[in-house]
This record gives sequence, structure tokens and C-alpha cells, in this order.
Amino acid sequence: HALNAESLLEESVATSGFHRLFAAGCDALFVMINGGFVSEPVVIRRLLQPLLLTSEDVPFTAFGGKDEKLLMKSNHVTDDSRSFPLFRLSKLCFAARVSMMIEVGDMNQSAVSVINGELEKEVVGSAVHSAAAAMDGFLLSKAHKKQSGGELPSTGLTFANLSDVDELIVDELVKNWPVLATSSVVSLVKAINDASEERSAQRETMELWLSKLLPIILIGLREALSEFKPGQS
Repeated sequence: HALNAESLLEESVATSGFHRLFAAGCDALFVMINGGFVSEPVVIRRLLQPLLLTSEDVPFTAFGGKDEKLLMKSNHVTDDSRSFPLFRLSKLCFAARVSMMIEVGDMNQSAVSVINGELEKEVVGSAVHSAAAAMDGFLLSKAHKKQSGGELPSTGLTFANLSDVDELIVDELVKNWPVLATSSVVSLVKAINDASEERSAQRETMELWLSKLLPIILIGLREALSEFKPGQS
């Protein structure tokens, strides 16, 4: 089963095939949920388990911190460390896509309740790490559009050296930065509104992340509108 690819790390040394298999499983599950092929709450809850992020996966951290909490790196033995971060990135992208589908879509309410109940367990940490991935994806996408002499950024919030990251991860960051940014903004706004006075420091940290995200969303929206042609759907 593709979604169990990460758990196989305990039984063998992972290769890039494990990472790609897991990413494909995340995409397949999203299509199944989006298409209504899976709607039973018990089944959805079981399928979601391998995709859930823990506090260890997405620790809450401040913007611009000097620690390595945001870095996508391997904590397991693997012969392909360049693609290992695809595990966490795939989970972040899945959570972002599903949460946005719930925000704008028409889903079975029992399914929505199950999904929200599972994804909200580390929602703030996921929002911060999604924001970091979105910013890196945005900068990489801008560099890709300037291929005539422009260079990709060598470092980012989620990678210390771009040469240590598989091209598939770069592609996923570029492709998914809009949904990662949008999902992060929605989660951060909700968390900021719900934050108590005792958590003012955390609220300020979330507000800083939000202030860094909004400009790239506005730039992306402006670029999308400038490329829009009459008659396009």
C-alpha cells in the first residue's frame, strides 16, 4: 500500500522509490476523497493515519530563527537523502489541499468532521511549516520564470543547500506553493483569533508569519490575473 511506504523504513533502508510511492499515495487519496469515492468516516480515519503530522514533524518555530526546525531532512537511514523530505512535504501538501477543499467545497459533513478532527491536531505547527515551504516554493517559481540567466536560490527556509534536494521536491514546492500559502493563512488567522492572552508571544509569532505570507499571495494573484486571457475558464 502506497500510504504505508514510510512505515517500511523500519524494515529496510529506504530508496527514492519509497518516497515517490508515498507521494503518489497522497495524491491518490486526495483524488478519492475529492471524487467522493471514499466517504465512510471509519475508512477515512484509517487512511489518514499515515499522513498525519506529529509535533516532532512540525514543531512550532519563529520566523527567522537560527535553529533547524524548518529544514526538510532525514532522521532515518536512507540511501537517498535528497528525496527523503518528500515524505513530510507530501503530508503538508495533502493537508493543505484537503483543508482548502473543505473550505470551498461541498463534502459529506461526517467526512468533513473526521478530516478536520485529524488534521487539526498539529494545525499551528503545520501552518508554520506550510508557510515556510510556500515561501521557498514562491522564490523557486520566480527563479524558474527567469531561466534566461536567473539562478535558483541556493538556500531557503526549508533547505540548507538546494543541491542536497531532489528535483522532484523542487517541482512540488513550485507547484504547491499557492495552496500551501492559502491554507497556512486560513489556519494562522483562525489560530490568532483563538489565541488567549496567555499565549500572546505565540500570537505575535503567528502574526509575523502571516505578514510574510500575504505579500507573496498578492504577488501571485496579480501575476495570475495578468496572465489571464478573456475566454479562459
